[in-house]
Amino acid sequence: MLWTLQPRHFAKNLSVLPKGLWIAREVRRLGVEHIHVHWAATTASMGMVASEVSGVPWSFTAHRWDVVENNLLMRKAQHALFVRFISESSLRLALERNFRAQDRAQVLHMGAVLPDELPAEDHQRHKMRVLCPANLLPVKGHRYLLEAMALLQDEPVELWLAGQGELENALREQATHLQLNDRVRFMGQLPHEQLLRLYQEGEVDVVVLPSLDLGGGLHEGIPVSLMEAMAHGLPVVSTRTGGIPELLDGGAGVLVPPADALALADALRSLHTEPSTRRALGRAGREAVVGRFSIARVVDRLEALWQEMSPTTQASHGKNTT
Repeated sequence: MLWTLQPRHFAKNLSVLPKGLWIAREVRRLGVEHIHVHWAATTASMGMVASEVSGVPWSFTAHRWDVVENNLLMRKAQHALFVRFISESSLRLALERNFRAQDRAQVLHMGAVLPDELPAEDHQRHKMRVLCPANLLPVKGHRYLLEAMALLQDEPVELWLAGQGELENALREQATHLQLNDRVRFMGQLPHEQLLRLYQEGEVDVVVLPSLDLGGGLHEGIPVSLMEAMAHGLPVVSTRTGGIPELLDGGAGVLVPPADALALADALRSLHTEPSTRRALGRAGREAVVGRFSIARVVDRLEALWQEMSPTTQASHGKNTT
């Protein structure tokens, strides 16, 4: 089951074989009725082994890079009850890689926790605070966001970059070159709780994610970072890449072309000069998350899939078992 002509994949699969055998023993000992695995790579290799050895049915969630890696994706789908893809774009990536198990594919997005209270809408700040919660990596497109800030030199807008990564030095140099040091704040890697506290305490006005599509499947799925901001009623700006349109289409956020500093600048300027639009966009984003991306809804649907797809349930309805 773990054999593949890809030496790297085969080595990785063999390295987790003992873990799969251990999981099989544990699920039998604990009376587990279903195994679900996140990521279609080596964790799914473990899940497939554990299911085969224990006889307990399994399923797995495929994200993005693991789909692109394509470590026995089709074989795993054939052995699983179903494959949950976190976005339509990740399913398209699989289909481009000869995935032919559409009958077992389920698109079910990731979810965000809804806060109990929303921050106040008006903070009476002179400067609009824009936060970009993303590691400093090429796919995140920070360079175009800094270029957009340079186009907003005469606007009272400041940018906070929350994240770390390989591009930090280059981005600091770019900010200096563009004379943005007094308007761009590098915050480093924030603990998740601290990031959410900024939202809860009304310290942020707009969240932006200027992501790129680098080709070969190197793009965003549906970023939870945007969902979390929207859940707090914050307006968001992002790009038409990967699965982001699935989240923001329909007026739930502002979508601009990738690698387009002018479009980013225009979007941010509009949100600054039109506070009513900013508030309306925040409410629309919140409604989208409540209706389609709340973690409670996602969990309910995932539990329903486990029930619907289980061999016991299918047998009780006179269906063929898998």
